Amino acid sequence: MTTCYHIQTHDRPQQVFRLVSMIKEQTPQSYVLVSHKTSGPPLDVRGLESMPDVHVLPATGGLGDFSHVDRYLESVEWLLDHDVDFRWLTNLTGQDYPIRPLPEIEQELATSVVDGFLQHARLLEHGGNTEGICTPRIARDRYLYRHWRFGLPSERKQRLLRPAMIVNHLQPWLRVSTTAASVGLRRRTTPFTEGFELFGGAFYCTLSRDCLVYLRDFARENPDVVRFMRATLNPEEIFFHTVLVNSGRFQFHNGSKRYQDYSGGRHGHSQIFGLDDFDRIVASGDHFARKFDLDAAPEVLDRLDRQVLNRLPN
Repeated sequence: MTTCYHIQTHDRPQQVFRLVSMIKEQTPQSYVLVSHKTSGPPLDVRGLESMPDVHVLPATGGLGDFSHVDRYLESVEWLLDHDVDFRWLTNLTGQDYPIRPLPEIEQELATSVVDGFLQHARLLEHGGNTEGICTPRIARDRYLYRHWRFGLPSERKQRLLRPAMIVNHLQPWLRVSTTAASVGLRRRTTPFTEGFELFGGAFYCTLSRDCLVYLRDFARENPDVVRFMRATLNPEEIFFHTVLVNSGRFQFHNGSKRYQDYSGGRHGHSQIFGLDDFDRIVASGDHFARKFDLDAAPEVLDRLDRQVLNRLPN
């Protein structure tokens, strides 16, 4: 009942190396696939791939767009094409870290009766359980409009676009987003119907192999839906959820088992944890937490290694 850890990275090579080393030490039988953005600082590929069953896959991509899903599906294709034997795929960032021993987490997966740990909710439903995801108004602006981006977001672009956001409150056809540096026009039609509702939630999750095969096949067989989602904002927060939940084939634990805290973050990013956060992180009972910064607060990772994972930092 092997788990594959899919780590999508773009920087912090030393922290990525520490995460992969820890995974292989905790669960030697696991497989680790690192999808690293080539525009970022180079990883120690030779060092990483010297560990058994670790592979680094070069990737390209943007921010808050469908490239996150593309990278995920490319990794799924790679794993299936190379006959990697795994039952579960857990996707992480380079700033994640386990907050419970990995053998304990993998035992929970092995005895689970669900097909995945996936946070999900109906996004257009007023009064629905969308806490921590997005409101129906934000969902409409993100997913019912065809968006054009002006490259990657920046503070300068946000300043230039901010005055134009007044139009969002004056009419229903045009939407300006400073967060994504984009302009969107209301769609006349969408793929969402009573039988194919819009679901959303956190991108990072744990899914069974059967779910991955279904996602791969759906993307191949429904290019119109993929094309639609490419022109939305944050499509990585709806693709898995909409496709898998509407299929009716799978059962999910409604939660990702990831601990994050957005109260101290900025621009939609979660806060970076320090040593003062240790007790509440561990008390959450989740599998992983994010974000950790090896340069800013290495002591919290060291304490997790000693007191939770029973290992010494390298």
